[in-house]
Amino acid sequence: MVQLISNSEFIPIGADKTMSKDLSRAIWIGGFLIVFSLICSLFLSGLDLLAFVNVLFMTSMCASMIGLVLFVVKGGAFDFFTYSCKKIVKLFSRDRVPFDSNFESAFALSESVDRSLMKSLLYSGLVLVFLSTVLAYSL
Repeated sequence: MVQLISNSEFIPIGADKTMSKDLSRAIWIGGFLIVFSLICSLFLSGLDLLAFVNVLFMTSMCASMIGLVLFVVKGGAFDFFTYSCKKIVKLFSRDRVPFDSNFESAFALSESVDRSLMKSLLYSGLVLVFLSTVLAYSL
């Protein structure tokens, strides 16, 4: 469903400010990657479109890979590993403090990853990978 706010603006029901925050962060990250790629390509080979597309592809792939790693970590793939390591360190420590049940939630690695940063890196990186691929094939 859609709510009518004014004559020209429609806002979907259930949409909140986090969607616009993710979108604006993705635009900022994408803009930074484009400017960074332009500066790097100017230093590498002057004013060459192919060098710009190559550098843009590589930087956007780095952003996509960082976003994918954050996605895997946010999914909880490493929570058991960190929990086990902390349990072993606690067991072999000199203090010999007994293991408490509160210990598991205190070291969840997936809770430390910001979901909006992960989405922004993924979206901006994948869109720029697609655009740079299309540009490379059109050259």
